[in-house]
Amino acid sequence: MTDIDYDSLEQALSGLGIHQPGAEYHGTLAGMIAAGIEPPVDLGIAAELSQGAGADAARSVLEQLRGDTAHDFVDADMGFAPMLPDDSASLADRVQSLALWCQGFLFGAASLPGFSIEALSDDAKEVVKDFSEIAQAGNIEESESEETAYAELIEYVRVGAQMLFFELHEQSDSEREQESIH
Repeated sequence: MTDIDYDSLEQALSGLGIHQPGAEYHGTLAGMIAAGIEPPVDLGIAAELSQGAGADAARSVLEQLRGDTAHDFVDADMGFAPMLPDDSASLADRVQSLALWCQGFLFGAASLPGFSIEALSDDAKEVVKDFSEIAQAGNIEESESEETAYAELIEYVRVGAQMLFFELHEQSDSEREQESIH
């Protein structure tokens, strides 16, 4: 699990002139890594990153996050988790961030050339469908039952992202084997 917190991610993005919410950035980063893509720090979305000492520190944070995220996917302790605001944020803000994270993950995974949902297992297709539905999450009322539901959704997203990581890597390994045979 990374030492970088959500606020540090937001500051790093701002420091580099990347105008994307931290949750969406991390979701896109995780989706690209899950698909076997080596993502650039700006994820290919920033025309030009800010320069200077502050920008170097911010870039370092994002590079560490990229490495930590890749490591967390394969960590024996199953340490991967979506990077989201902590419990001090309102439930509505946390749900919106989870929606953005899922949207980003799907975008990142779909960045893989030749990505096809049809090539996924039924379980993986279900996760993609669920992530797509979570990405559409709207307003939510603050209540204990909604807090519990949110916690369960985070766990589902955490496990679902790991499942997609392993399935997509298995597919890309198989495709590389086929290419080397021919």
